[in-house]
Amino acid sequence: MPERANSCRHIGDEKNAKNNRAVNIGKLKSFLEKLGDCTLKKETGRWVFVFNAQEVSVDFAQFVHIRSKKTEFTPARMDQLLHLVQRGGFLAQENYEWLDDIKSDVSNTILEVLQKFSATLSVADHAELLINIANAIFFFDELNEAALALKCKSLVFLGRHAIAKSVFEKFSSKYKDIYGEEFKDSFIGITAK
Repeated sequence: MPERANSCRHIGDEKNAKNNRAVNIGKLKSFLEKLGDCTLKKETGRWVFVFNAQEVSVDFAQFVHIRSKKTEFTPARMDQLLHLVQRGGFLAQENYEWLDDIKSDVSNTILEVLQKFSATLSVADHAELLINIANAIFFFDELNEAALALKCKSLVFLGRHAIAKSVFEKFSSKYKDIYGEEFKDSFIGITAK
């Protein structure tokens, strides 16, 4: 008899879960319709977010589009990416275990793209862009030594020595707070790399 009670309870739980999901999907669809031409549709057993890119701006979709282009990054394409990441990490305020791998993948991909592209630029020709790239890298990795070198060298090139020194000192202080030891490089060492 207890097995039958458990199976009835299981069926009831399943029914409640389906009902809750249907109610929540309905609420979400209603909310999405207020945003513009977008909705949720069920396709081959899974829910898909469908939207008109002319009416609704989705940062993640823009990121996927920029990343999927097979051509090399240009300063113009890098500006597009920097515009997307200027608000910080992907869904930084959301803490769901199922989302951790996706957030990590997006962050790692962005860091890789930023670092590879910055290595192709000279400070003499692209100092401001390199500063922006360094700032974007710091959104994802606040103790990234390569970003520190990029930013400090670019600021020194532009004659902003005091700002460069201040950036270095803040980085060194944060490094000591987190690691409990002094940052191993000097300002001169970082700007000479």
